[in-house]
Amino acid sequence: AKAVEERTAIVEKAEALTASLGDNTNWRSTADKFRNLFDEWQNHQRTTIRIDKPEAEALWKRFSAARTTFNQSRRKWAQARDNERSQAKEAKEAIIAEANELKDSTAWGETSRKFNELMDRWKKAGRAGRNEDDALWAKFREAADTFFNARQADRDQINSSEKENLAAKEALLVKAEALVPVKTDAEAKKARQELAKIQEEWDQIGYVPRDAMRRIEGRLDAVDKQIKAIEDAAWKQTDPEADARKSSFEEQLHAQLAVLDEKIAAESDPKKKAKLEAEKATKEQWLNAIK
Repeated sequence: AKAVEERTAIVEKAEALTASLGDNTNWRSTADKFRNLFDEWQNHQRTTIRIDKPEAEALWKRFSAARTTFNQSRRKWAQARDNERSQAKEAKEAIIAEANELKDSTAWGETSRKFNELMDRWKKAGRAGRNEDDALWAKFREAADTFFNARQADRDQINSSEKENLAAKEALLVKAEALVPVKTDAEAKKARQELAKIQEEWDQIGYVPRDAMRRIEGRLDAVDKQIKAIEDAAWKQTDPEADARKSSFEEQLHAQLAVLDEKIAAESDPKKKAKLEAEKATKEQWLNAIK
């Protein structure tokens, strides 16, 4: 009875393992537990008295059924795992092929975005097995590194060129800022000619670092504004339309004063005459102001 009880305990442990199988099962650990139970079963047979055959066969049948259920479940899981790994491998090989097509591209912005998309797809593709994953990742990383290293080299070259351009433009700024201040129209014209040459050379130099762009453009604009202020002032003094408007207004005032003189001479009412004389005085002040 004691031997049957001990053998039954082994069977119940096996059946409990089978009942606990699921998505979170650690199949390797569970297989080790079944192996230990089978070793325990064999050791029990060797070290205890013989159990009656009907009882022994019934217990073995239960133990064997539990172990068979586990083996079938593990094979089913392994098959599903192999299918998933196969699909993951195919997906990652397709990603590697796309990466190899992109790795020599010089469309830095667009290709960077595409590589980021490939990385997102890689993460979602699943695992292809440790050894397979390591080999596949090395191929993908090689293609990605080829592109990103080339992009970085291009950026380094651009940064170097932009720094050289900045130095050249700062040298031109020294020349431009030496043109001001100007005081006369003649000085402004001469400065404008020299500034035009500087601006033409400026445009041919090319890009500078982004963080310096506003600063140096602002300094050049300041020179232009100082010259333009003198040019505008000179223009206003020689503006034909302004002279024409001034002459027309002056003529109107002279005509109005002549009419007022006639009215004053003909007026006998002291109050009205005083009012006309006040109006005449106002228009004479306007006339003096525009001369």
